[in-house]
Amino acid sequence: MTRAEDLQAVAILVPADFSGHAADRIDRTFRRVGIERTDPALVTEEMRRTVRGIASFAGISAAMMDALPNLELIASFGV
Repeated sequence: MTRAEDLQAVAILVPADFSGHAADRIDRTFRRVGIERTDPALVTEEMRRTVRGIASFAGISAAMMDALPNLELIASFGV
């Protein structure tokens, strides 16, 4: 497997609406997983197993981080 193929297997959670340009860039490199909002109750068992990153314009609560045991990275867009 190439490095690019390895990255395509990495699941990045993208809650709510997201910039089309940013979503396209995520899609080119990673496997984007959508969720309606940053609510730990919406996290599925598959998300718990596979999500390693979150890309968001909103804040991410400690409860949301706890719901994703394989979480390694949070990319927060904004100032």
